[in-house]
Order: sequence, then C-alpha cells, then structure tokens
Amino acid sequence: MNAKTEAPSYNPNEIEAAARAYWAERDAYRVTEDASKPPKERFYACSMLPYPSGKLHMGHVRN
Repeated sequence: MNAKTEAPSYNPNEIEAAARAYWAERDAYRVTEDASKPPKERFYACSMLPYPSGKLHMGHVRN
C-alpha cells in the first residue's frame, strides 16, 4: 500500500477519551423520568450483538 491509501492507525486511548468527553458534555449518561407520572416498571433488555462482519448468525435466533 502506498501512503495515500493506507488507513490511519487506530489509537483507542485518544479516540475513546474524546468520545467520553463528548458524551459527558452532553449529559449522555443521565437518565431522567417525568416526576409528574408514576414510575415505570423496570425491565431488562438483552440484545445480541452481530459478528464483526455485521451479519446475524444462528446464535441470534436462539435468544
């Protein structure tokens, strides 16, 4: 590969720190409920992640 087509290296410390700062600035971690309404029932949502290829596989069908 020449320098024009080579992908830049991934620096997780730099990129993820920037993402965390972005989310913190926007209060992305805060969850609020409308106090004028009764509290909602709690639930657990289990969502299967795709393979690195992005495609679903038979393991997703079982859950």
